Amino acid sequence: SQSYKTWNDQIGEEIEVFPVRYPGKDAPGSRPTDLLFVSELARQIAGHSGGSEILFYGHSYGGMVAYCCSLELQKVHGLQTSVLFVGACSAPVPHK
Repeated sequence: SQSYKTWNDQIGEEIEVFPVRYPGKDAPGSRPTDLLFVSELARQIAGHSGGSEILFYGHSYGGMVAYCCSLELQKVHGLQTSVLFVGACSAPVPHK
């Protein structure tokens, strides 16, 4: 998330960037292993959006987080994501 902090200065006032730090990310040897925090993240985004467009960019694991958060916003909060940008992450496999 550190590398995205400067994006607000570079993009302009009409867009706000909210970098996400995964739970346990800074602990030695730890990696995020589940998406349980996505519900809380979606709740915070829904509360802050104020009717503004919601766009996501996720890189690698962040691509899956962005995708799942977008789904959560739609299903639980009735909010539609305008754009979902994903880099270095395969598309999710639909459940059968």
